[in-house]
Amino acid sequence: MNELSPERRFTLVSPDGREMRQLLPVDAPDYWGAIQQGGREHLNQFGEDIATNNERAEITRQRIQESLDRGDLRFGIWVRPAAADKQLLVGHVGLTFDDAGNVSIGYWVGEPHTRQGHASCGITTVLGFVFGVLRVDRVNALVHVDNEASRRTAEATGFVWGRMIGKKITYTAFRGLYD
Repeated sequence: MNELSPERRFTLVSPDGREMRQLLPVDAPDYWGAIQQGGREHLNQFGEDIATNNERAEITRQRIQESLDRGDLRFGIWVRPAAADKQLLVGHVGLTFDDAGNVSIGYWVGEPHTRQGHASCGITTVLGFVFGVLRVDRVNALVHVDNEASRRTAEATGFVWGRMIGKKITYTAFRGLYD
């Protein structure tokens, strides 16, 4: 187990000041709190029922550590609400790397924070890092056909429609769009 300290995490800052902070086990209570805000039923479309399986912050902490151990990059989307003294985790942008060099992205925003540009901002900020620093050529997203908001977000952030796989649509973003 390779525990990173909060001082050593990746933090990406968007032009408008929203932070995409690499999720660490210490973030589990905030991450679990964002999941509990409700409206995340669609997250089980990939066989992972987060609302059931992450019944407490300890399981969430373990899952964050497992993703770090695999080499995946998971970012929390952090914002500072007006008149708040601390930032609030409102969503997630995650990158998964496979052995063949493929990169996949997943994202969600808690229901109270949707339609405020958080997902689009998080995705474009993370893609800028992936394409500009990691020099990855393309990133794939798999979106459930019934998830209209996620489909719109993928298209708005430069992903192009690929093909249907069952009830899921593959989208791909290419490095050239972010150079």
